Amino acid sequence: MGETVAGSEDQIDGEKPEQSSAESEEKAVDALDSENAESEPETDEPNAVEDTTAGDLKEKLLRVGMVVAFSVLLYFEVVYGVFIGVLICSVAYLLKGEVPDQVAAFVSAALRVVHSTIAFVLFQTDEKPWPLRSWPSEPQED
Repeated sequence: MGETVAGSEDQIDGEKPEQSSAESEEKAVDALDSENAESEPETDEPNAVEDTTAGDLKEKLLRVGMVVAFSVLLYFEVVYGVFIGVLICSVAYLLKGEVPDQVAAFVSAALRVVHSTIAFVLFQTDEKPWPLRSWPSEPQED
């Protein structure tokens, strides 16, 4: 009765010692592989999405900043530009009886600038208005 020895330390729950150590090594390797697989993303798509989102946000913030700046410029274009245009056209009309062609061409170009600024500020176009674009030189046909 003294011969019933529990067995060696490698033998666990009735397993043979050779199976116990080999299986435990396989389980450890599998566990390590699964941890590495979980910690490392398989693709770089999340990073690409974050980069695109950050780029889109920067573009949107830049656009909003430009809209605010052009709104201030639009205020000066309309309030002071129109006043000066009316004053010049009125004086020319009183003196000559008509508005000179050069003044009419300038006023027409100024109206196109105001129109393009309004379209940009109200998000109707992505085309930047004057002064980020050249001054309109050709008369517009209506």
